[in-house]
Amino acid sequence: MGNIARLSDDLASKIAAGEVIERPASIVKELMENSVDAGAGSISVELGNGGIDYIRVRDDGDGILSEDMGLAVQRHATSKLRSELELYEIETLGFRGEALYSIGVVSELEIVTRHRTEAMGTRLGIRGGTVTDRSAVAHDRGTSVTVSSLFFNTPARKKFLGSAQAEYRACLDVVDRFIFGHSDIGIRLVHNSRESFTIQPAPVDMRAVLRIDQGLKDRLYGVAYDNGILRVDGFVSDPDYTTNSSRFVYLFVNKRYVIDKSLVYTITGAYSTSLGRGRYPVAIMNLSIPRHFVDVNVNPTKTAVKFSDKAMVYDALGRAVRDTIDRRSVAYSAPDPGTDRDVYRGETKEASAAYAARVQRPDVRDPGHSTMGRATAGRSVHPSPQQDLVRKGEFSSLNVHAQLDATYIIASSPDGMVLIDQHAMHERLLFEGLVRDSRTHRRQSQLLIAPQELFLNESRMSTLAEMQGALDTIGYGLTIGHDSVIVNAVPPGTVFTPLSFIELLDSVKNDDSSHTDLAGDQRTDPLYRIMADVACKSAVRAGDLLSVEKIKALFMQLDELGIPLSCPHGRPFVLVLSLAEIQKSFHRR
Repeated sequence: MGNIARLSDDLASKIAAGEVIERPASIVKELMENSVDAGAGSISVELGNGGIDYIRVRDDGDGILSEDMGLAVQRHATSKLRSELELYEIETLGFRGEALYSIGVVSELEIVTRHRTEAMGTRLGIRGGTVTDRSAVAHDRGTSVTVSSLFFNTPARKKFLGSAQAEYRACLDVVDRFIFGHSDIGIRLVHNSRESFTIQPAPVDMRAVLRIDQGLKDRLYGVAYDNGILRVDGFVSDPDYTTNSSRFVYLFVNKRYVIDKSLVYTITGAYSTSLGRGRYPVAIMNLSIPRHFVDVNVNPTKTAVKFSDKAMVYDALGRAVRDTIDRRSVAYSAPDPGTDRDVYRGETKEASAAYAARVQRPDVRDPGHSTMGRATAGRSVHPSPQQDLVRKGEFSSLNVHAQLDATYIIASSPDGMVLIDQHAMHERLLFEGLVRDSRTHRRQSQLLIAPQELFLNESRMSTLAEMQGALDTIGYGLTIGHDSVIVNAVPPGTVFTPLSFIELLDSVKNDDSSHTDLAGDQRTDPLYRIMADVACKSAVRAGDLLSVEKIKALFMQLDELGIPLSCPHGRPFVLVLSLAEIQKSFHRR
């Protein structure tokens, strides 16, 4: 007997379903796409236990004809495609004819629908791919699809589902994509029989303020560009409103949500030097392009596309964003040192201005102003190991000279020059302080002068609910409501701004376990990872002016703690050039 055998129909069906249905969010995506294609003006999504217990999607679209119900749940059966030629002119979000079939194979599925031309509706029940019930029912125009007992017949798949909160957040992400991609459709979300929100048809920028952050109000720039072939429409945030990940960059091609790192890179690149390293704007962009220029049949999830002329697409998108930023920057001015963020750090406008007057910083973007740039031409400088010139306990003896680009502290010892990343250094100090207080069970807090109320979307409220215990342990004083949180107190030494707190929630949600400099037990303990994220979001940032007195105070803390010379994420914060190496660079040795 040979080694190759044909798979059974049942096994092949389950494998095929796995390509489309990975988790509850996959089902929400497929069903909402069907609703959009049916011309729905409103869509309701109901979830039980994050979609693990049940998912119900209702719409007021055209509905399904009674005679088509049997075919609708069969594999590769669709009303959206008839010929191969149409495959390259697809106007709908769905077209593969796999969604309902794949869902029905791994769950209990109920479809209740009434087509706009029929007086009575139809109900169809399916379990594990087998039709269990069919009947005529009274029903409003449109379709209601209920999915329960997900992966009941594939327990190996079910055990890989996340917690109810994790699955709920994944579903929320999907719903938000439709909110931004289809602003003409009203969308309602219910979780565990409680309404999360109802959002009526509204302009995209208004929806962004409601769903992402109320701080975006008046900080989104409208984008409109047309090169005769491709049209780019949407919104991007001003250069001063950025986040620590690309999760708020929403990209659509002909209103189809796509994942494309090159398009994200094009958008961030259009900001030129306005974005700091690792920072991303909020962007909601739709590219309207003739359908024969784009191939949407790339993968089963339909989130990837191919362009016949990538260069043209990237050029158009880059020009659209760049022109918008350049046009608006005429009226845009960077925040002065007296903004709220500096006030929270205890810095005053007067102190910052005085320090800026004392320290003349060269423009590091112009090599002509950089002595080091001229000295090292044709010869590379290799930094010495940091411990050779700066050992733990010796930072207080360093001479502080200036800040480079308001990011790096320039200091020296008799043996050479020392560059210190102010953010990474402060991040490590804050982290070690939080760890010390946690280990000694000393919960310390500093009250805010004025409590701050933040209105959060459902995803962030869900993350906050999971983090609440840890945040309380390390010193946060929070009053949590239905859709908001009041921050009354924060851990000592940390800096609170609304944006930094939101970024903290987002970083915990998207934790990629990148805390490479934590000890083994710390790396796997959620509390320590949260401490590391709190420290990162609360530390001084690149661009913050620091007085010499504050720098020296930070150096004293370094000496007192004797901590590793890297941040909790593994980035070193000390770079040393020995005097001997400097002399070699200038050909003095």
